[in-house]
Amino acid sequence: MSQRQRKDLRSIATLSLLVFAVASCRPPRVLSIQRDPGTVGNGVAPQAGPYTPRPEVTQRLNNAPEGKLSAPAMFFSKTFNVKFKYRVYVPAQYKEGMAASLMVFQDASSVYLGLMNTPLVLDN
Repeated sequence: MSQRQRKDLRSIATLSLLVFAVASCRPPRVLSIQRDPGTVGNGVAPQAGPYTPRPEVTQRLNNAPEGKLSAPAMFFSKTFNVKFKYRVYVPAQYKEGMAASLMVFQDASSVYLGLMNTPLVLDN
């Protein structure tokens, strides 16, 4: 390391210490005091129903084209030394060779593919 580089590193270190010292001397700002919201809406107490599902979840809208859901496949993770089941959903509008967005759900495929009807929602 050249003498010039060592001098630059010392200058950066000194400046960093100076910024840290100045920042730590300043009293903290109190923006506001947050009240405890209680248990409403935190998942502890049930919310009043009825729950009406949105049309996007229950029916195909405006003749939306239907994509394809692959058969279940397995992936072996060398990192965790375990097999994972996965599926891939490809929208009907996807054109091979073109860039596409990716959404990953890591758990509860029965919820995303069944209860939440994610493929239909994505189609709509």
